[in-house]
Amino acid sequence: MTAGASMPSRGTLVPIRNERVHEKVARQLRDSILDGHYGPGDRLPSERELIEALGVGRPAVRQALQVLEHQGLVKVHLGANGGAVVTDVGLGPALQSLVNLFATRRITPTQFVDAKAVLEPAISAAVATAITDDELAELRRNVDDSTAALDGRRDDLLWLTLEFHRVVARATQNPMLELTLLAFTEVAMYIPEFHGGSDPGWRGIVDDHVRLLDALEARDPDRVHELMVAHLQIVVDAFDTDGGDTPP
Repeated sequence: MTAGASMPSRGTLVPIRNERVHEKVARQLRDSILDGHYGPGDRLPSERELIEALGVGRPAVRQALQVLEHQGLVKVHLGANGGAVVTDVGLGPALQSLVNLFATRRITPTQFVDAKAVLEPAISAAVATAITDDELAELRRNVDDSTAALDGRRDDLLWLTLEFHRVVARATQNPMLELTLLAFTEVAMYIPEFHGGSDPGWRGIVDDHVRLLDALEARDPDRVHELMVAHLQIVVDAFDTDGGDTPP
């Protein structure tokens, strides 16, 4: 649907008279977005139009738009020319929710490591047959920069290490698998052993990345799986040092 497209027919918007009105308003608008009535860049109907179409009050409409904005579906602009504009939905909101779960200790470090050990080697192995030449070149630049940074700033090494895994995640060519790998990568930001004065074994991490890249370039899923299992021992050791389920 192009920008400025008209509101869906009244048949898609049903007057609401039950409790928690704003949630029901949000659900109808969310369904309209997900069903394709509104696409990225489209402006939702004005508050006045929604009030009239749905038979609800202004507070319910405003709360509903706040819900949609929190979910990453719209961006609400204030002012005379403001309104709710549909965003290009990406993995960000879902990824942030997973990171928040870990950061608030609802996912323990042991649960994180166990899930990572089950899923990451298998998904990474699949990347061996899906990765593009451009992504391989990006990983080669990453490991070259990481090797050069071994005697430099630790913050650079941390960023390069995480970026290696972000590229591998994108190389799955599958949004669900990408989200899974990115969740593991972003949660790693909360592992204290990767920050400050302690050394998680940067040289070993970079060497592992070089070997993983060689296996990816060889399009060898079995070798990638084997190397990723060994690579994950670094994370296991980090959590063991931190005392098991003590949250980062």
